[in-house]
Amino acid sequence: MSLLRIVQKNLKKNLSFYSLYLGSVAFVLMIFYFSISFGSNDLILSRLMGDNKLQAMIKVVLPLLMAFVLFYMSYSNTFFMKRRMKELSIYALLGFNKRKVIWILFLENIFICLLALGIGIIVGGIVYIVLIQIVIQWLGVSLDQSNIVWFNSDAVLMTSSFVVLALIVLLFSNYRFIRKHTLLDLVKVEGTREKPIQLKLWKAIVGFVALVAGYILALDIKRGADSLWVTIGFAPLSMLTFILVVVGTILSIHSFLPYTLNKLKAAKHSFYRDTMIITIPQFVQRITSNSRTLIVSTLISATALGLLGAGVITFYYPVKAIERTNPAAFEFPMQDAVLTEKALAIVKQQADADHIQSKQTTVLEVQSSSKNLPFEYSAKEKAGFDLISASDYQRSLVLQGDTPNMNDLTSNQAIFIKYNQNNVDERGKVYTLTPPQSKPIDVDVKYTTLENTISFANSVGTLVLPDALYQQIQATGVPSRQIMSIYGDGLRSDAVVHAQLSPLFADNVYFQSAIGKRTVFLQANSSSLLISIFASTIFLISTGSILYFTNISNTYSKINDFRILEKLGYRKSKIKKIVNYQIFITLIIPYILGSLHSIFALECFKTLMPNLIGDASAFWLPEIVAIGIFTVIYGVYYLITQYSSYKVIWGRAVKPRTITQPPDSKEYVSSYGKRRARSYK
Repeated sequence: MSLLRIVQKNLKKNLSFYSLYLGSVAFVLMIFYFSISFGSNDLILSRLMGDNKLQAMIKVVLPLLMAFVLFYMSYSNTFFMKRRMKELSIYALLGFNKRKVIWILFLENIFICLLALGIGIIVGGIVYIVLIQIVIQWLGVSLDQSNIVWFNSDAVLMTSSFVVLALIVLLFSNYRFIRKHTLLDLVKVEGTREKPIQLKLWKAIVGFVALVAGYILALDIKRGADSLWVTIGFAPLSMLTFILVVVGTILSIHSFLPYTLNKLKAAKHSFYRDTMIITIPQFVQRITSNSRTLIVSTLISATALGLLGAGVITFYYPVKAIERTNPAAFEFPMQDAVLTEKALAIVKQQADADHIQSKQTTVLEVQSSSKNLPFEYSAKEKAGFDLISASDYQRSLVLQGDTPNMNDLTSNQAIFIKYNQNNVDERGKVYTLTPPQSKPIDVDVKYTTLENTISFANSVGTLVLPDALYQQIQATGVPSRQIMSIYGDGLRSDAVVHAQLSPLFADNVYFQSAIGKRTVFLQANSSSLLISIFASTIFLISTGSILYFTNISNTYSKINDFRILEKLGYRKSKIKKIVNYQIFITLIIPYILGSLHSIFALECFKTLMPNLIGDASAFWLPEIVAIGIFTVIYGVYYLITQYSSYKVIWGRAVKPRTITQPPDSKEYVSSYGKRRARSYK
């Protein structure tokens, strides 16, 4: 029989066995093809992203993905090799030398990878077209559809080259594996007994303490200026935290968890039960024997979740912050009366004039002689406070749909509008205002708020003063400027009005548009969101597949144990319960530790971003989304692993043969002889 015929029969026989591996590799190649197609289309990038940011990200991320995918494929290939040891030993007994066995395995990998490549290119092209259309509709960009093609020759070439590289890696892996095993190894490998477990208390303690210490250091960054991250430095503290978490993860999985589970044996009332007496010892054995896989899966899952959470935060947070940074639909300084009237006429012409309202606010510019001024005071070209009247402030709040702040201010009290929600509290502070031709005026900050009515492009360090005090300072002749704010139902998302107003203020950086700002943020962050979603999804699916293969391998090695349990009277439901526990423990460890690692990492990441909106949901909601996606992926793998494990246990059971004729009858002997003859042929 030719090698191709043998490969064909093997693939046909083991089609269900390879199905998950084929699907995961096809998915990875689909993402790979999509990313290259997206990054190589300069026209789409220039229209959607405005720069080469996505191309730069792809050049950085793709090599990392390639390395991880090669690791995943090599690991999966090793799993298949171990599961087919008896088959390989039969090849050796039939006279196949090691070179022919390696060629059989290589041809099988070629068929699988080529099939996965075809599926990946077809599905990747479809996904590419669909997502491009969604992004175009989302951003409201007009684009020639002829430039969007699902078959990209450059992407096909690069994806195919990657597949060739993967095949070379697999060939080398198979060569090393076959060369270092003798025929006796191939025959007896599945009968190898597990090594006895030796647990050390000091490793368990060091692992737990290191992990807790890493988490405490990560949270210390929230103390702001008083934290060790500021006093010692961000770089050394981040490296120390990373080392503690990695060391803690390794020792916790390798020693702490097995040691803790081993101590549960002392709880006789819980241990001596029909399922616990079997599952707890197997938990200890399974965690210890698969500790490397669990450690790698945990660290990769944490990286994927952190990448996904950071991508969602950097995308969701700026869009959410637009509601505060641009409180009005359109805003611009009133430097030219004719230009202002023209802009208002355009807005009323294009939108419903009955629902359009405009508000003019006069902002006074005053300097202060006080010490310890807030950072907002100097966070602009010319240092100073911006003053607005309480009546203007209340009116603007009503127009933008917020509840008016009805705090009563006495003669020299003020409301300070903060730029972000930091740890500094300006309440109770007294700032001395120094109008150029008047006596200094002390202003007592009674309240602070994040509800600004003018965009930060036109006003930072704003004090809301009582009308009488505001008019008193205005009468001194301090510099002032007028800001026009336009409000209206649906006006914040009106791209037509924005397109007509933008040319009027083409060279004016103080012209602010909510829809324009939103489009800029979407264009700036869509690329990072896409890359983070694709990369993290590949990581999570690959780690889920690795854990799947690990569980199936463990199930194969324990088939005889389950047979013994059946003979001892264990019902099928009890055995399923034991199997479910064993699957659950290998999935829950990377799930819990990976989620915890990502949460603490994102807590550190959040402190690097200014909290402009004072709403914690802008940060914890992306974390929930990331962990939710993680939960769904691992939940699906749990169900798939559960089904496959049941199939391994009961699907491979040898059914007793029913003989309808006595063994010495002529018909039986004749049929037996024919079967033997066919088998020899």
